[in-house]
Amino acid sequence: MDKKPNKALLIPQKLADFQALLDNITMNRVPDLQHIAADDCFVDDGGFSSLDIISQNAYIWSQDTYQNIPIISGWNTPYSQVFYCNIVLDGLEKIKDTETDKVGMGQIHASALFYRAFAFFNLLQVFAAPYGGGNENSLLGVPIRLSADVNEVVPRSNLKESYDLVVKDLERSIELFSTGGSAKSRPSKAAAQALLARVYLAMSNYKMSKQYASIVLASNEKLLDYNLLDSTSTRPLPNPLLAVNDEVIFYATILDLTFTGSSVVCIDSSLTASYGNGDLRKPMFFRKNGKYWSMKGNYSGARQYFNGLATDEMILIQAECLAREGAVEEAMANLNKLLVKRWKKNQFVPLTAINQKDALSKILAERRKELVCRGLRWSDLRRFNLINEDKITMKRNILNKEYQLLPNDKRYVFAIPNDAVILGGLIQNER
Repeated sequence: MDKKPNKALLIPQKLADFQALLDNITMNRVPDLQHIAADDCFVDDGGFSSLDIISQNAYIWSQDTYQNIPIISGWNTPYSQVFYCNIVLDGLEKIKDTETDKVGMGQIHASALFYRAFAFFNLLQVFAAPYGGGNENSLLGVPIRLSADVNEVVPRSNLKESYDLVVKDLERSIELFSTGGSAKSRPSKAAAQALLARVYLAMSNYKMSKQYASIVLASNEKLLDYNLLDSTSTRPLPNPLLAVNDEVIFYATILDLTFTGSSVVCIDSSLTASYGNGDLRKPMFFRKNGKYWSMKGNYSGARQYFNGLATDEMILIQAECLAREGAVEEAMANLNKLLVKRWKKNQFVPLTAINQKDALSKILAERRKELVCRGLRWSDLRRFNLINEDKITMKRNILNKEYQLLPNDKRYVFAIPNDAVILGGLIQNER
């Protein structure tokens, strides 16, 4: 920048400049490591050999994921998002007394806060321990950068401070957003409320998670009727950026590396076998790939895997939280609102539960089937393990060797890239 004759040309100074910065497609990308390491998908020996080295190491939960590769998109992309947000927030502070379009400034301010919270939350799912064990003040979170000054050295905050910032940013964004609609690729008040429902669920704060999911659904509980879609199509689900999809609240996708969307990646066999004969999600989501199934019906409507926010996730959050409160009948009624839109017409039999445990089991089973390849399974596994519920030991068999990831293993937290540790003086995660 010092080589430019006029630095002012490079620094955003107007609302249009700030909006353009936030409209960068980078802002709608999330890390991929948590998707690779979860149990929705698998590869055989040949497929494994075709993956890049980071995907291979993440897949087998290697202690050394990066092998000194300096550019780690799962870390760099969210921090790029944070950087852009801080540029906008710093810039808005400078023009707040002279800018006349207060509504437009509020929208951009709210969007920057949303994106920053989104980035930090995604980082916490990959590079910090799960929340909810009661020791959040002693566990490390991530560096919380609140300034665009790249020279500022920021240590890792503790886990509670990290989540508190995410919640604070989202609560403030809700205050600032107008109630008007926006493009699916841009955040909104409903998106901030939906993200808070997701965040509180990851924190095992079911009361607050239900509260925000319910607020979202009170204004929009529209669902796609899969009976009206063509399951034989290459991409059966509508692309929310190109067509009408009232379910989608906010559009975001998982980083598109060699694992994500690759034809060598198949869906877990026990998962595909769990869909009933009248369940339209199976032909909608998957195609036969030899003796296995692979993903075709990405919720993004494109090749990339969706990680945005949608009403189906909100219904599942609401149902789970109700079940955890003991409101079994109400929880199952909410779940059935979703499932009736996913089954062949006149073939769906509403699910019932005999008790709280049965309700939770059925709701969580449907959560996995509905949100397959949406980048949420890793967070679910972490929180289930932490609350001693449905603990799962994941196993991989590659090149005649078995790999295991036990519940609450330290490898549920990825290492911070070496360059970030060295340059930022950060404490590294144990693996």
